[in-house]
Amino acid sequence: MSPYSVSKVLESHLTLVMSRHPEIQALIAFSPDGLVIASHIREAQEKEQISALSAMLLKDATRATHSFGFGEFKRILLVSEKGYLTVLNVTDEIKIAMLASNQKAFISAFKDLKKVADTFTDTLPAG
Repeated sequence: MSPYSVSKVLESHLTLVMSRHPEIQALIAFSPDGLVIASHIREAQEKEQISALSAMLLKDATRATHSFGFGEFKRILLVSEKGYLTVLNVTDEIKIAMLASNQKAFISAFKDLKKVADTFTDTLPAG
């Protein structure tokens, strides 16, 4: 699958999840280096800033999981008093960040996002 095709497939999946969950503020697919692959953002959020900060969290979380002997990194969950951020490991080259302002929206959308990630992972050729 070409990088353009991957981007288009991801974009359609992100749009579908966002349409089902209007409370979600942003979904961004990005590379481990923080480059945006696809995104869907409702508010005046900066997708480059979200992906760069998510990539930084990803590097720290990956380092921590290896240091503690926890195995391969799966996801990050950041909870604050005003919102939620998760970074989901889709493949070695694709991560998805989701921002939500409330727990109910986050939990509901996370289930759909996880299904999309699993489905997307299954459709990509190995390597």
